[in-house]
Amino acid sequence: MLCSSDKATVHIFSIKDQTLNKKLSLPAVGILSRAVSSYTESQWGLAQFSLAKEGQCVCAFSGSRSVVALCADGSCHKYTFTTDGNCSRDAFNMFLDMFDDHM
Repeated sequence: MLCSSDKATVHIFSIKDQTLNKKLSLPAVGILSRAVSSYTESQWGLAQFSLAKEGQCVCAFSGSRSVVALCADGSCHKYTFTTDGNCSRDAFNMFLDMFDDHM
């Protein structure tokens, strides 16, 4: 499963093998332990990557280890990811010229 945030971060989650999803490795100690325990025990995604600009985007899997993100600014990003959480951008293109005067 994957989703994009309002801060232009795409999060990838493993549904079949949830042990691949990361957890925060810092323990909550002292007075704040109760207050932050739900955060420190929360499950995070398998991988994530940030797009260059904040804004709306739609994302989808384009293969078993690749993701495409189409953004409102007209950009298209393709990333691949590994099960250890590494992501790399394989392709970038502008599919829509927002300043095209020929409309």
